[in-house]
Amino acid sequence: MAAARHRGGGTHAAPLLLVVLLLLSMGRLPRAAAVGLGGGLGELMTKVPFSPGDVLPVLPRQVSWPVMNTLHSAVDLLPSFVAAVAPGAAPSDAAWSGACFARNEAALELTPGDRNGTELGGAVLRLKTASAKSWTCMDLYVFATPYRITWDYYFAAREHTLEIKSWEEEAELEYVKQHGISVFLMPSGMLGTLLSLIDVLPLFSNTGWGQHSNLAFLEKHMGASFEKRSQPWVTTIRKEDIHSGDFLALSKIRGRWGAFETLEKWVTGAFAGHTAVCLKDEKGEVWVAESGFENEKGEEIIAIVPWDEWWAMALKDSSNPQIALLPLHPDLRARFNESAAWDYARSMVGKPYGYHNMIFSWIDTIGDNYPPPLDANLVMAVMSMWTRLQPLYAANMWNEALNKRLGTEGLDLHGIIVETERRGMSFDQLLTIPEQDEWVYSDGKSTTCVAFILAMYKEAGIFTPFAESIQVTEFTIRDAYMLKIFEDNQARLPSWCNTESDKLPFCQILGEYRMELPEYNTIEPYAKMNENCPSLPPTYKRPARCQPRRTSAKGSKLPHCDKQHTPTHHTTPPVRARAAAANVPSDRAKRVTRHTVTDATRSRSPTMPAAAALSDDDRLVVAHCAALSFPPASQPPPPPTTSSSSSGAGAGASFQVHHASHPYPCAAFAFPPSWSAAPGWAAAGRAAFGDAEVDPSLFPSLRSVGSGVPARANAAFLASFRALLDGSPLQSEVSRAVAEEKRIVFTGHSSGGSIATLAAIWFLETCTRRGSVNQAHPFCVTFGAPLVGDNTFNHAVRREGWSQCILNFVVPVDIIPRIPLTPLASATEGIQAVLDWLSPQTPNFSPSGMPLIISQFYENLLRSTLSIASYEACSFMGCTSSILGTLTSFIELSPYRPCGTYLFLTSSEQLAVLTNSDAVLQLLFYCLQLDPQQQLRDAAERSLSAHWQYEPIKQSMMQEIVCVDYLGVVSSTLPGRQMSSTIVGGLELSKEAMLSLSAAGQWEKQRETNQAKIDGASCTKIREALKSLNEYKRTCELHEVSYYDSFKLQREVHDFNANVSRLELAGLWDEIVEMLRRRELPDGFESRQDWVNLGTLYRRLVEPLDIANYYRHSKNEDTGSYLSKGRPRRYKYTQEWHEQSQRISFGSSLESCFWAMAEELQAEIANGKTFEDVRDRVVKLESDAHGWSMSGSLGKDIFLSRSSFVIWWKTLPENHRSASCIAKLVPW
Repeated sequence: MAAARHRGGGTHAAPLLLVVLLLLSMGRLPRAAAVGLGGGLGELMTKVPFSPGDVLPVLPRQVSWPVMNTLHSAVDLLPSFVAAVAPGAAPSDAAWSGACFARNEAALELTPGDRNGTELGGAVLRLKTASAKSWTCMDLYVFATPYRITWDYYFAAREHTLEIKSWEEEAELEYVKQHGISVFLMPSGMLGTLLSLIDVLPLFSNTGWGQHSNLAFLEKHMGASFEKRSQPWVTTIRKEDIHSGDFLALSKIRGRWGAFETLEKWVTGAFAGHTAVCLKDEKGEVWVAESGFENEKGEEIIAIVPWDEWWAMALKDSSNPQIALLPLHPDLRARFNESAAWDYARSMVGKPYGYHNMIFSWIDTIGDNYPPPLDANLVMAVMSMWTRLQPLYAANMWNEALNKRLGTEGLDLHGIIVETERRGMSFDQLLTIPEQDEWVYSDGKSTTCVAFILAMYKEAGIFTPFAESIQVTEFTIRDAYMLKIFEDNQARLPSWCNTESDKLPFCQILGEYRMELPEYNTIEPYAKMNENCPSLPPTYKRPARCQPRRTSAKGSKLPHCDKQHTPTHHTTPPVRARAAAANVPSDRAKRVTRHTVTDATRSRSPTMPAAAALSDDDRLVVAHCAALSFPPASQPPPPPTTSSSSSGAGAGASFQVHHASHPYPCAAFAFPPSWSAAPGWAAAGRAAFGDAEVDPSLFPSLRSVGSGVPARANAAFLASFRALLDGSPLQSEVSRAVAEEKRIVFTGHSSGGSIATLAAIWFLETCTRRGSVNQAHPFCVTFGAPLVGDNTFNHAVRREGWSQCILNFVVPVDIIPRIPLTPLASATEGIQAVLDWLSPQTPNFSPSGMPLIISQFYENLLRSTLSIASYEACSFMGCTSSILGTLTSFIELSPYRPCGTYLFLTSSEQLAVLTNSDAVLQLLFYCLQLDPQQQLRDAAERSLSAHWQYEPIKQSMMQEIVCVDYLGVVSSTLPGRQMSSTIVGGLELSKEAMLSLSAAGQWEKQRETNQAKIDGASCTKIREALKSLNEYKRTCELHEVSYYDSFKLQREVHDFNANVSRLELAGLWDEIVEMLRRRELPDGFESRQDWVNLGTLYRRLVEPLDIANYYRHSKNEDTGSYLSKGRPRRYKYTQEWHEQSQRISFGSSLESCFWAMAEELQAEIANGKTFEDVRDRVVKLESDAHGWSMSGSLGKDIFLSRSSFVIWWKTLPENHRSASCIAKLVPW
């Protein structure tokens, strides 16, 4: 251990580290060809001939350097994001003021590739500079996409060109089309950047000059004082006064680690750069545990070393560390579970330092953790460049962590960016998703120095009762020493702690400068601590949300805003929206989103948080869809471009197709509504609610993965859509649009919207999901569309990530979306009356009066909606009411559920956005609640009239509509409110409605919490048990025995241990499957590739052991064969997950059941059957085994010489064996 030393580098030096990486990468990349000489001299001549910053370098050093050091600092090393230049945008859309030129604008022109399509083409960026501030100044720029970084500098006022000859790959071209090229400006120009670099480089010098530079930097940027301490600077310590859990804070001020700590301190506000923790063993010996201990190989690991050894290394450390001992408060020390702390520390010994979460534990917010001008654009640019230059470094520093946040596995940075865009998230959103303590990386759990200590504190009980809701990987060092857990009585500190002149609230045990820990020991732990806290210099002020929840005089907790944990799957509303899930609109969305709350709403409603807004392009497309779906009132509906020839399809079996080039090339397929109840809405001879199983040949994904139950949808809508496919050019028109590389858009009003939904899902199944074409997801826009499918239908759409493609616009009281909630078969007459009243084919389009039957139908609809909404609310609220609990035993409830993203158009011209189907169902009911003074007939007429009130969706109004995250609004409105009703987002809701909506949101959060727990503890246990069984399998193979045969015999200790692991895994997987059956996990869980892979690994490795146990105890003789009678549900589920993920036929992945098939064949021959009786099954098993073995899905151990299968196979007839496909695999 003599060569080892504890690390001085901090946990959060990442921001400036990224900048250093950027500068290094710029040095390795060619500068753009266009330097920008000449031109614009007439304009320059009107300017001041020089600026002070330009002339200072030529003056004597003793005059110039003090002045220059006040003009430039390390901050100027951070490039500032100024614009994203997209193709087709006007130059004025990308305009800014630079360090040298006051007026700058840029435009991007794509250049074509070759005619054969083998090249992607390139681009020319034209950057026009004007209004120079002096003759001699110069602007330095960095241009970046996620696939490249280049740079250039300009010192003449004219138009400059930057040529990109060819895109790296098609993904880069698509990215640039969507987002443009990011332009960064070095804010102090060429000279200022060089001076800033000169300001930073001395920090790394391991000399007195370097130490002085570090101190000066911290004094200048953080206000540190560095008062000299009185001698002695080294404290004589009594180890008897040190206790387990005492915290060590280190601050290094020279050399490499001193420099990184200095930059870290500036970014995070911490006045320490490294941490460690003390532990005492049963003999009273003191040890130091830390993450970041550098071993003999130069690896930074987690280690526990004796105090004397650690202290000796600190005294010899050339980085001149200042060290403070922070004793725990006596009350906390009494609570500290020393045994648990030791167990945790020992379990982590040898694991690497937490580089995986080093960057992400610092980034908590969209923009308030980046010292200006650093931002997420720069972070992504640097990450992208270093992914190209050092892929292994990138994988360790950020790729794995970003995959964790997405719930994916193995994606590189560019794949991560594509997946993020697919989900409608921005990259800065992704960065803010909180690190989870339970995440396990490829090299184990990842903890920085401070996270390691706080994780130990969690295990030891320090954070009780908040331990479950605190993620310690979200803490910085500053956050740690601010915790109110340390000794607060100086009189109780050890006598050797401080000198008379250095009275500190803690013990400084080493260092010539007095250590400062501002706000030390001031903040009580609280739930979700530090998950959304800014850290901006120079004040590093913590807002109210980063304080413990205060309590009112009556003892009730005041509202507190926690950081929103962006869910892994399907929670971001409308497609291609670029706004942040944390209620922060994107740059593009900000330009089109305005909070125009009416006076009435302003007086009765809280401030409205914005949801993920529709982008301006998507708003144009929605308005276009509305124009197609709602022709001018003075004109009859236009005839369909194409009509189905199928007589059984009804009026709904037709469509129009419209091709457009703005805002992007697209083909919009519009489906008109049907005004006939039968067969347009309710097919004859069907179930009470007119539902039927979907056709698996059209919709193979619309089924419950695991149980195999197919989805059900409205039979009439299915028939109409099938008629379109079989009897119209719909498929050929779609194929033509795809070949022309157009975005496919499906739209429709009323029942036409339901057909559009089926068309969108069909397109996703046929084209996108099966890989037939490289096609973007379709855009489906419906207006007042009735519900289409059941819970399984909705679950499958959300599981596949398709719900974000389907936008359902609904006027809150529109009757049509709710009609499937009432029995269609027995209400055909009422439905027809409603459709006749609504039909534009009615003379003058304005019926004179409403028949009584409509009022009666409306009343029945209200009752049906109440029943299903109450039943669903009961289920997700955990209600055990005997009345509601037995509701389904005597009342048949509608199977239909909302599918996709819902946008309710409110009276205040806001779109209340909901992606939570449970909440949508509640809102469909509560929006129809009658006012006590309202007559049923009036309410029915209002509800029917609403079906034609989608006028604001048209283009003239669409740009004015504000998107609102409705569940977020409800959540912010409900706490502490005493009300009978309230207006939220233009909708007047009762208290019961608010509670039901809030409960729906809480249920969704609970499902995400359940997933996080499974991702943590359960996943860790599963992987550890699988690792143990893999070792067991390898041990058996070394003895030339199949692990199946060894387990079946149960003769060795390791066979017994394997059985323990098998049983443990069975419990874990049974719990997961049961949670899925009870809808206690998010819909997207079954499609997560990491869990699909883990389930497949589990099934292939462990199911043979279950089979061995089954036949070892001869259960086949009493119960039947394993495959037909004994196979547990957990293996059926994991098998179907794999088959769904791979898009292969269900039931085709039976490799894990090989031994069951072999056992049955052996048993049948042993019981008297001849080989000829089972020949076909033997041949099939051999063929399957050969294929599975070649693909690696079946282990080679089945062909070991001592394998029971091989021994049995060799008893088969010689002529069969010689011709068998596995003959060459069997040893002789």
